[in-house]
Amino acid sequence: MLKSQLLGNIGRDAETRHAPDGVAFVTFNVCKQARKPAPGQAAPAPVWVSCTWHGDRAAKVAPYLTKGTKVFVAGDLSLRTWKGRDGGDNCGLAIKVDHVEFAGGAAGGERPAGGGQREADSPPPVRDLPGQQRMPGMPGPDYPGENDEVPF
Repeated sequence: MLKSQLLGNIGRDAETRHAPDGVAFVTFNVCKQARKPAPGQAAPAPVWVSCTWHGDRAAKVAPYLTKGTKVFVAGDLSLRTWKGRDGGDNCGLAIKVDHVEFAGGAAGGERPAGGGQREADSPPPVRDLPGQQRMPGMPGPDYPGENDEVPF
């Protein structure tokens, strides 16, 4: 088995399906862009990797695996082959995912007010979304703790 780690952007929203035995599995694609080429050189083609993640945790995290999200994926790498529409043989990289981490910054590229960085030991601000109603017992936007609604 070949273990692999990949840092890239999700190419389309994740799809959740269930196997005949009832186990949930999530599929998504990750694109790894090569570094910018030196002046005068052609840009290398991006590398697409098909990812499959099994289990309940995968199903819970799937709504957050959306197009453009930067993720770190670790798992077993394999070469997948299939017949194309034209009848020719095709191949591509695939990872059976063991671990996923979100690697991007704040949604929408938000920066702290004033353009500065917040202190390393201060928690991120918690904000209410427009039209969002808080459940009884949930902390308000001035609460310095983490958001407990996120399943990972």
